[in-house]
Amino acid sequence: MSLSSSDSRGKGLSEKQSLSLALDYISQNPGRYLFPIRKLSKFPPLIKNNLATASNDPVQLTLWAKKWPGCNWGVAHRKSNLLVVDVDQKPGKEGEKTFDDLDLEYGFPETEENRTPSGGRHLIYEGSHVFALGKDGFGPDVDSPNYSLIAGCRFADGTCYKAIRTIAAAKAPAWFYEILGRARERLANSDVAAVELDKPANVAWAIDFLKHDAEPAIEGSSGDLQTVKIAMGLRDRGLSPERAFELMLEYYNERCEPPWEPDDLRRKVENGYSYANQSQAGGKTAEADFAEDEFDTARIQTGDPRKIAEQKKERQRRAEGRPELHDNDRRPIVVHDAAHLPEITRKVQELIVRGAQAKDAKPADRIFQRGGSLVHLSRNRLKQGEEIDRTYHVNNDLVILPVKDDWLADRLEREIKFVRVGKKAGASGKSLPKQIPIPAPRDVVKRLSAIRQDWEYPVLNGTVETPTLRRDGTVLDRPGYDERSGLYFDPGLINFPPIEDHPTKLDALAALEVLKKPLADFPFGDEDGIPGLSRSVALSMLLTAVCRRALPTAPMFGIDANEAQSGKTELAQVAAIIMTGRRTAARPLSSDEYQRSTALAAAFEAGDPVILYDNIDGDKMTVEGEALCMALTEERFQMRRLGGNSAADQIIAPTNALIVATGNKLTAAGDMSEDRILICNLRADRPLPERKYKHWPLDEYVMTERPALVSAALTILRAHAVAPDKKPGAPFRMSEWRSVVADALVWLGEPDPVLGAQRAKAEDPIRDAQHGVVRAYVRCLDRGEHTTSEVLAHPEIEEAIAEARSVPPHKLTKKAAVNFLKGMVGIDLHGYKLTRSKDPHDKMDRWRLEAGRNDVKIRSNYPRASDDDLADLLGPEPARH
Repeated sequence: MSLSSSDSRGKGLSEKQSLSLALDYISQNPGRYLFPIRKLSKFPPLIKNNLATASNDPVQLTLWAKKWPGCNWGVAHRKSNLLVVDVDQKPGKEGEKTFDDLDLEYGFPETEENRTPSGGRHLIYEGSHVFALGKDGFGPDVDSPNYSLIAGCRFADGTCYKAIRTIAAAKAPAWFYEILGRARERLANSDVAAVELDKPANVAWAIDFLKHDAEPAIEGSSGDLQTVKIAMGLRDRGLSPERAFELMLEYYNERCEPPWEPDDLRRKVENGYSYANQSQAGGKTAEADFAEDEFDTARIQTGDPRKIAEQKKERQRRAEGRPELHDNDRRPIVVHDAAHLPEITRKVQELIVRGAQAKDAKPADRIFQRGGSLVHLSRNRLKQGEEIDRTYHVNNDLVILPVKDDWLADRLEREIKFVRVGKKAGASGKSLPKQIPIPAPRDVVKRLSAIRQDWEYPVLNGTVETPTLRRDGTVLDRPGYDERSGLYFDPGLINFPPIEDHPTKLDALAALEVLKKPLADFPFGDEDGIPGLSRSVALSMLLTAVCRRALPTAPMFGIDANEAQSGKTELAQVAAIIMTGRRTAARPLSSDEYQRSTALAAAFEAGDPVILYDNIDGDKMTVEGEALCMALTEERFQMRRLGGNSAADQIIAPTNALIVATGNKLTAAGDMSEDRILICNLRADRPLPERKYKHWPLDEYVMTERPALVSAALTILRAHAVAPDKKPGAPFRMSEWRSVVADALVWLGEPDPVLGAQRAKAEDPIRDAQHGVVRAYVRCLDRGEHTTSEVLAHPEIEEAIAEARSVPPHKLTKKAAVNFLKGMVGIDLHGYKLTRSKDPHDKMDRWRLEAGRNDVKIRSNYPRASDDDLADLLGPEPARH
């Protein structure tokens, strides 16, 4: 709950701050060398050969700072004669234990030290650098990396590296090198290395291989295994693990989709060297095959000579900018013939659908149907310096995009070789048929989108980035497209623990305690007399986050506070991080109904998992409107596309997003207060600087613990789904959400979160105004039907409606009065209900106020009903805001 750091969250360093940080650092540490790193990140380096090219020249640092404004800075350890002990202290890591064991046995000298954003330690010593990873270095989760970020560098979530001990760097003790030396011997030798490691010829081969021939790792397509295989290959070619990591980071990582974090890439290299099936490092080099002879490795080619020649030829073609050759093109051939366009179109569709099911198919190439349109998936990529885009997406958001003609043409051309039949001159001079390659035919591209009745593409109901429940209560935990639910599960690089098929109630109670941990820092308030209700509403929001895509409808969650910096936004972000692994973009709630509708339609069409309306000022606006009501009570949202020129141009999309609103004095009005929003109150009891936090920074804690939190939430839901003793709760508008989420919490002894809807009803200003109109109506009119003009003829009624519409009585139009009265029809107000009918002859509205309870009698013939009578009849005047 990073309230105190909210001003700097996600902004990063300015150009001036970044340059000052670097210049101050080299001024205090003149023997150290820096290089620039991407803004708000710890990788990748922004210059080639960063470890060797690092500089402490103020002119060079200034040039880099201007070229990459706001960049972070890494210090090159070898060039700076530094050895940095990196202790990983994240939950589940053994770094702290390894460090304590070494400290007890040998003793770490006190030295300069930085704290990483994840809570790790960087102990900085002067001495010859030795690259080492985990168990092949100091021990599990204690590394000696090639570079580290300097104190003051910031990340996108507002966290930063901090200097926690500013004394001079101590000399690296001799026992460092004894331990690292033994580890290097174990790693480099499987008994004895087959060749001398890192020979120039082998390094040159590796660079060429990584730049041109190594298949990049693609997320969702066994990218982990591919990266480990590459590392294993480099080991077999005679590279040490530290050299392999350096080369893969520089020449291979940027080709991966997405690039690896340096720490993750180091572990992949470590795994590759641990699992390699060669008995000796360098065992597949030519030098190892001729260990007794002298030779020039540069003259010896390895592998299939024909493949090597093809690769060399292809690299030469790229260097010269010549078009790609298709001598070995294995794409299926489709002959374009306008006379057979229907058959060709359906054949192309069959090939595209079949190609998407291949093991090596990229998820981003798969085509789906959704709401009558063709769509595909994409990870959002922001430009450098951007925090969110104009559609309120942050970097790496998994978004659903419409299939455009150019995208589809490119997709077709990568899957299929299109040709037309032409003529060529034969040996006898006669013309012979010839297949001529052509781009994807535009008539085929257009028809693929038009033949909706024959679409064979899978239906996409949404995306999930955590395991989730299907509507039948079973767990969806297999990455990829799930036909039963219509959901596409993309876990990224996270490994989620498996969920028991039949967890017990004891399992669920233990899981509930885990799910409560992120909520420990929030000042929940229940001044309305139901202890624990606000926390229960928050828990129901977290449970909804992991199953929202499978539910037809779910309530909105409102987080109300009595003052600023109470943690409203942070509580909403806990749910967003659990759902996606990222903070979500906050968006404003428009006061204009049409703008609210178009914004919601765009969010649903893009498949946004979380819609967060942040910091709504309750003194200036209320949460209301037909668009929000439709989004919460209908399974699909439909409206004409913005800029559409026909009624057929509609957006039709599932409403299965988690919708959250935060604000001070948050108030729902009208139909939104009728079981559509659950209110969670935050009531800070002390100023922000005096509050204590158990998990700080909270978003970092939630990101780290996300697999465990998701597992806990699904364990609760699954345990309740299979429980023999579960009982249905009281009726609620969102019945399926009630049975899956709310009833699960009640089953575990928590307050019913559905009661949070009563808070919205109690604070609804529109209901207050409607009550006032009913009181005036009862005073003035009898039980018969009355036209609008007859209703407004009574000044007291006219004034009550005008007050409800926030206009002077003389400016109240008949149309505005009718619209207000229509909003009262059918609602129980002080035991009365207003009805509306139209006379078939004069087409005029007729209004009647009917008693809804047997003990209520309409008082007629104004002015006979006294104030005392009305007080007895209707109760006290409702409270006003």
